[in-house]
Formats: sequence, structure tokens, C-alpha cells
Amino acid sequence: MSKAKLFIKVIIAVSLILGTVITIKYMAKNKPEIGKTPMPKTSYLAEVMTAAKVSKPVTIKAMGSVVPVRKIVLKSRVAGQILAVNDQFRPGGHLSADQTVVTIEPDDYELAVLQSKGQLTNAQAALALEQGKQQIASREWELVNAGREITEQDKSLALRQPQLMQAQANVEISRSALKKSELDLSRTQIKAPFNSMVLSKSVDKGTNVNIQETLAELVDIDKFWIEVSIPLDELKWLEIPDLTNNKGSQANIFYNDNIVSGKVIGILTNLENKGKMARALIEVEDPLDLKTNSRQPLLLGDYVKVEIEGKIMENIVTIPRTAWRDDNNVWLAVSRNGSYELEIRPAETIWRDEKTVAISEGLNNDELLVISAIASPVQGMSLRLAEVKPVQ
Repeated sequence: MSKAKLFIKVIIAVSLILGTVITIKYMAKNKPEIGKTPMPKTSYLAEVMTAAKVSKPVTIKAMGSVVPVRKIVLKSRVAGQILAVNDQFRPGGHLSADQTVVTIEPDDYELAVLQSKGQLTNAQAALALEQGKQQIASREWELVNAGREITEQDKSLALRQPQLMQAQANVEISRSALKKSELDLSRTQIKAPFNSMVLSKSVDKGTNVNIQETLAELVDIDKFWIEVSIPLDELKWLEIPDLTNNKGSQANIFYNDNIVSGKVIGILTNLENKGKMARALIEVEDPLDLKTNSRQPLLLGDYVKVEIEGKIMENIVTIPRTAWRDDNNVWLAVSRNGSYELEIRPAETIWRDEKTVAISEGLNNDELLVISAIASPVQGMSLRLAEVKPVQ
């Protein structure tokens, strides 16, 4: 290769290198700047309700069983053959208070009354005779023993005091025997002690019964009790007559698409065995609806739903259970600078049930409570509001 061609190639290589270096330096010095474009702020759609402070009673919901107020075993207090029975003397029959249920043949007891009357008459006659003898003895004593000293015992014997006491005692014994025989006669008419229903019967017309023999089992139909189980921490909301000296809390009992009213009358002293819950008694009048015949009867042993109206909660806001967050907070939509932001606020509850929570602190009138779900709630996040509803 000639020197001229070699020189030309060197010149070209050096020029390429210098051009590349100059280009890199220029590009480094004049590199374009990337502008920062702000990301659009995301707003989450939220369904809200307007909070309103109210005062309302607690509603305690429970389940309970229907039990009798009074249930007795009717027994005979005299022996004999049953002469007659009431037409309602059958299982399910209704008996009025003091209505005769069973009649025991009274002949023997009527004869006993006549005998007792005769004995009383004899005793009274003997007493009258003895009183006459007392007068004679007293005159004889004055004539024979005037001025003589004599012991009190001798004087008592002379004046026939023991005979008089015996005659008086015989009258009292005869009078008592007459009362006993009259009482036995009255007991041949066995009556219902209260308005009742016959649960079962053990005898019928023609049966010979002994003293204290079971005749039937009766239950009071004027009132039934509902025995309900209530958590211990809910007892404070009940009006209990024995403890608060007020009228018992009112209650509604739901059964077979029927509703009947009742009231709390007391608390049992022992807890429920399984759940360790308190047990309250609710009294229901005319449970069989015998007065109006406008609903189905409430039957013993039925398992019923009960709603008890408890004490009043003052200045509370009731919210849906789903709007109570993390068992501690509520979510609010707060207006700031013309838009709404999420505020996560602690709150205090005074009452909860399966559907609602009563807020006593942390939520004020007219504040917007967020009731819809937000996947990742963050304090201050932007919100768009759906239709505003009032808190129920």
C-alpha cells in the first residue's frame, strides 16, 4: 500500500472517532427533559346515610317456652263412690273457678251430719240439766255449810264443778264433730280451685275413691308464663317489678303467625344450665284467647319468639351492623374544599343486635355515614357520594 492511501485511512479513522466523541458530548449536554405529568386523583363511589340522634327503647329479642303459672293435682279428701262428673271433666275441658268437677255419693256423710246434730243436742241437754243441778247444789251449800271452813277442793266437788266442766266439754266436742261431719259432706262436692283446663283425669263416674286419691291434673288458664333466656349483660335494660319497683317491660310474643302481648314479671334465681344465661318470666293473660276468640290459642310447651321493649336509650344514633367497622370505628364522608373525603373515626356503642348498632359517642347529627364497602379504606381518600339516605 502506498503511503498516500495509508495516510488517507488514518485521517478518516481519526475523523470518525472525533465525530463520535463530539456527538456524544453534544447529546449529553443537550439531553431532553422528561416532564412530570400529575396522576388523576381517584374518587371512590360511596353510599351514605344521614345520621340523626334519637331516643328509643332497647328491643331485646329472645326465644322461650310456654309454661303454666299454676298446675295442681286434684285429689279427694273423702272416700266413696263417684256419683256424677262435670261434662267438661275430660282432657282439654275447661272448668270455671268453684265449679263442681266431681260429686261423691253423699248419703253416708249426710247421715253423719244428722248423728252429729243429735249428739250435740244431747250434750246441750245434759249441760242444761247440769246447770240446774248447779243451782240446787249452790242453795244446799249455803244452807248446810254457812260459816264453816272448807277447802276449795271440797267446795268445788260439793258445787259439782267437775260435772259442769265435763258437760261443757261434751258440748264443744259435739259441736266440733258436727263441723267435721258438715265439712266432710261439703267435700263430696269437689270443685275447681280456679279457672282451669283438665290436662288428665284418673277417675270417672262409678269409681270408688279413697282419701287423697288422685282425680285429675288441672292447669290455670287465666295466665301462662313464657320462660325466656337472656344474656346477662342485657338484664340491665329490663324493667323488673321486684327490682325496679316499676311496671314490668312490655313484650310481644310471636307464634304460628300470631302475636300476643305480655309483660316481664320477674327473673329466676338460677342460670340456664347449658348457656349460662339468665331466665326471665313473661306473663300472658288469657293465653287461650277465650274472651275474644280472635287468634290461635297459645299452648303449653310451645317454643316462641319474644321481643321485649326495654329501657330508653337517650341521644343515640342507630346504624346498620354492616356500617360498624373493625368493631371499633365508623366511616364518615366529610366535606373539605368542595369535595368529600373519608374519615375513619372511633365510636362507642351502647347496644348491639344482629342488624343494628346504637352509637352513643362518635357520631353527630347530620353527619354522613358511609354504609357501603371500600376495599382498601385510607384516611382522607376522595369519595363520590351516591344517593344520601336517612339513618333508620
